[in-house]
Amino acid sequence: MLEVRRADGPWPESTDPVLSGQELRRVLTDPEQWIPARACADRVWLSVPEVVRARWQARAFPAPASGGFPHREEWTAVEETLLICTLEASGWLTGPFGVLQSPEGDWSLDERLAWVEPQIAPLVRWVEQGWIEVYYFPGREEGFTVVPAGELLTTLADPAVLHEDDDWGAGVTCEFTDAGLGAWRG
Repeated sequence: MLEVRRADGPWPESTDPVLSGQELRRVLTDPEQWIPARACADRVWLSVPEVVRARWQARAFPAPASGGFPHREEWTAVEETLLICTLEASGWLTGPFGVLQSPEGDWSLDERLAWVEPQIAPLVRWVEQGWIEVYYFPGREEGFTVVPAGELLTTLADPAVLHEDDDWGAGVTCEFTDAGLGAWRG
């Protein structure tokens, strides 16, 4: 069921050749293939049928007993926007490519909070459940800060984190946690 393949191009493809015999033995016993200390000329990858991949994912990311995210046909417009943003590798909540509508800069704190709250209510709940993690990147070259559920509203209402004029890579983004991947499958 498990095959070792040699990548012919820049990305693994299902048409890449399967290794066997001495070549397979050499690759499997070479620690440099699996724990490289330098760039490796051989680019090998593991291939399994979809049924095996699904079984591995089910074990790695078990669905919570309480259920998971709403089914797609039950999503509200806000939930759909937030879940698609979370699913996308390049999804941003704020910034020029962000999915949230930013409050006006001259609004009072109460006005900004009232504007942001309905846009992120489901996200707060999912962060509290440990299914999604939210990150603030102050700049492209800087590290991120994890934004706890209790600080999401005030953080996303703060004009300093919106980065409306910045390039991609600064602002607030989110992604599924391992538990969230299980909830997504659930």
